[in-house]
Amino acid sequence: MEMQPPESYLRRIPTEIWHLCWNSCSFKELKRLSLVCRVFAAICHPLLFRDQRVSAPDVDRKNWIQKAYCIQRTIQRLLRLASSPHAVSVRSWHFRGDSELHSSLKQIAERFPQVKNISVVKERWIRLEEIFATTLGAYQGLTKLSISNWPIDTEFRATMASLPLLENLSLVGCKMVVRTGPLLNLRCLSLHAYTYSLSDPRSREHARPTLELVTPEALHTLFVNDSEDGRSIIAHLTHSMLRCLTHLYITRPSTEAAWEDLIKCLENTPCLELIALYPTPIIDPSPTAPRLASPQTAFPCLRSFNGPISLVNFFTRDCRNFARSSGFRSRSFVPCF
Repeated sequence: MEMQPPESYLRRIPTEIWHLCWNSCSFKELKRLSLVCRVFAAICHPLLFRDQRVSAPDVDRKNWIQKAYCIQRTIQRLLRLASSPHAVSVRSWHFRGDSELHSSLKQIAERFPQVKNISVVKERWIRLEEIFATTLGAYQGLTKLSISNWPIDTEFRATMASLPLLENLSLVGCKMVVRTGPLLNLRCLSLHAYTYSLSDPRSREHARPTLELVTPEALHTLFVNDSEDGRSIIAHLTHSMLRCLTHLYITRPSTEAAWEDLIKCLENTPCLELIALYPTPIIDPSPTAPRLASPQTAFPCLRSFNGPISLVNFFTRDCRNFARSSGFRSRSFVPCF
């Protein structure tokens, strides 16, 4: 009796099943799987290049040579990736700069004169930043972008606007060089800036216009802190209807003017489901926490409020039903920043 050859397992299991099985594998595991056969390599390669991360080096007088080589290897990797067919497989980019890197290198050079050529680290890092900014537009499949300590100028903003699938943007400690420009069609925006509060007199002398960054009609989730740029975003959104906004995470406003802008913004959010205030001090009628009128319209879809219990009546008409059926929590709030 002649035996039939075994059926290939590659034909029995669809490619989508392999993709789901390997979606949670580590980078090393994916590299090993890609060496099994051509089919596995075709499935694993998009997963190998989907997440890209670059962080500023932590340099000291003992490891600066190693860090310089690492930066150079990263430069070569970014140049090859941007010009390769795998650029379309990149889905998320995380770039963490360091505004203190140049001053740290200067301090090391002054304290340890025997350390020569440490300026090479600075030169190569500047080159890496230039390559990142110029090649970001090559990742047309990018959906998530996270930037830390980076200046958002006209050219970089135009590059972000050229990414058609970008829907999640996180900016931490970024300097907004330009306040206006092409709006980004984002689904989620997270903005955490390090600036003076309006309670500081110095911030009043450097007041800036509103920050026009995102298309209000498409915004679904918003994370902002009570910084100058955060208040500028809220001030810009007060003039538009936020029909898709369902989740709002915001630091408690520090002034009455900031509260008024927040109320105007909330009145344009008919589908809001969650409000989270951070931090959560108790509000009382004092000069630092003025008594304000509640929004003119209620939130029929609001089901969760994370913040001080004294603000429940501020956001809802029926405090008892809201606390009992909408998952009210005042002590279990986890900061989003």
